[in-house]
Amino acid sequence: MFVLKISQTLIYIAMKTKFSSREIIAASVFVVAIIIAGVFITKDQISSSNLDKEKIKNEVLLSEKLKLAKDIEKLKKDASSFQSAKNNYEARIHSIQEQLKQNGFAMADQKRKSESIQAQLNGSIENLKKERETLNQQLKEVNQTLAALQLANQQLAEQLSQAQKENDEMNVNLAMLKAMLTDNYCTEAVRGKANKTTSRARWTEKLMISFDLPKGETQNINFTITAPDGKTYSANDKSLGSVVIESDLQEVATLDNMIKPNESERLMMSFKPAKKLAKGNYHFNIYNNDKYIGSTQLKLR
Repeated sequence: MFVLKISQTLIYIAMKTKFSSREIIAASVFVVAIIIAGVFITKDQISSSNLDKEKIKNEVLLSEKLKLAKDIEKLKKDASSFQSAKNNYEARIHSIQEQLKQNGFAMADQKRKSESIQAQLNGSIENLKKERETLNQQLKEVNQTLAALQLANQQLAEQLSQAQKENDEMNVNLAMLKAMLTDNYCTEAVRGKANKTTSRARWTEKLMISFDLPKGETQNINFTITAPDGKTYSANDKSLGSVVIESDLQEVATLDNMIKPNESERLMMSFKPAKKLAKGNYHFNIYNNDKYIGSTQLKLR
């Protein structure tokens, strides 16, 4: 079709120009030959291009085939590994199932033993509860007894403390009584600053009584004086007083060495009234705290 159109075009050009028919035909043949040659060349190029594409396509297909073959080989190996692993897992699962079965038997046996032991333990627990109740009752009784003993012990300790206190007071009282029986005991009437001894009432300014006691035992000693007219001067009267001085006690001056030298002090008690003393007997009553120890008297003329 394309060649026919070109021939028609050349004939039309020849009719319109001065070229001869032979020249026009020759030219047409030449042009047609060139066109045909171009067509074949184009077809050859297209065929060559298509051949290259086919080669590339075949190479790609071949590469994919090789890759697919490798993948298939790998899949075969993986399938073999998976099959081996499957077999191992199945063997392991079978072993575990057998072990679980055996464990089930063992657990059942252990359960029976546990139930038996639990029954024994329940019986033992009940017995222990009863024993605990018995022990608690005994402990309660022991605590009550202990409380009673503690109370008794406290009372005994208080009695012992009181007895010790009374014993100490008795020792002091005994020491005082012994002092009164020895030459360390002195009762006198004095006058003047030099405390000169007198026996006359009109000259007497102060009556005094003194004796030795163990150190530290003089603070609780007090006395009262009863005058010839019957009036009694109590320990808190301002006319009564006492002072502790250093003792000049000698070893031979005590009874059975009860009051030892360097372990005693001398208590000097005095009565100094505001008015003149009357004739008659003056009675000294001596106390350790509020306990009566003894008495002595002094007669004034």
